[in-house]
Amino acid sequence: MPAWYERELKSIQPDLVVAMGATAAQCVFGKVTPINKNRGRLIDLEGGIQALVTVHPSYLLRLPDADAKTREYARFVDDLKIAATLLKKSARAA
Repeated sequence: MPAWYERELKSIQPDLVVAMGATAAQCVFGKVTPINKNRGRLIDLEGGIQALVTVHPSYLLRLPDADAKTREYARFVDDLKIAATLLKKSARAA
């Protein structure tokens, strides 16, 4: 885990980290993390933080097929709804 990322976690103390894309996921987990295998579920990190893996938005723009774009965009929105639900629960608990 890069030192800058560790400092940000300590400084911000987030309830949730959303890793958008393979590079972000690798930074969060310290290893290559398959996006589709881990996508759409909350993963516990140290310190009570949770992580959510999803695609990077630029991936959606690069999809050549219109049906694939529609399908993947809907999955991306579903991922963000998971994040929103967790953050709403965290806000109510605070």
